[in-house]
Amino acid sequence: MATSFLVCVDGSEQSKRVVEFCSKILYKKGDKVTLFHVYTYEPVPIIPHMGMTFDYNMVNRGLEKRAHQQGEAVLNDLVGLAKKLGNERTGSAVKYDIEEYARTNAEDFDFLVCGSRGMGAIGRALVGSVADYLVHNSKISTVIVK
Repeated sequence: MATSFLVCVDGSEQSKRVVEFCSKILYKKGDKVTLFHVYTYEPVPIIPHMGMTFDYNMVNRGLEKRAHQQGEAVLNDLVGLAKKLGNERTGSAVKYDIEEYARTNAEDFDFLVCGSRGMGAIGRALVGSVADYLVHNSKISTVIVK
């Protein structure tokens, strides 16, 4: 029976190592692999000015579109790497909110795979850690690749 993997990537060198690790160690022929990249963008705040007309919605839509395109480029590169390593059935998804995606789609996968940058306890406390969040909040088995 095929196993399904949701692999969280961000375009870093660590993400490439995660894809390589999964291809060499975890995946078997016929497994379903979905690469998942969370894109973010900082919307322009709406600040009203007298006599100034500025279409904030248009600017924010443009910023989000660009972030989405950059995310798709990251995924295309990593999908290409996965296919080069022998994974023929690789999909991709770009979502803005990882918490929402994990809550609504976790049951579609057998394993969640994520890389860790090894920030340590202080780094996790100050910046936060996606890997730490996923380990503690995922409803499915989670594999962290260092």
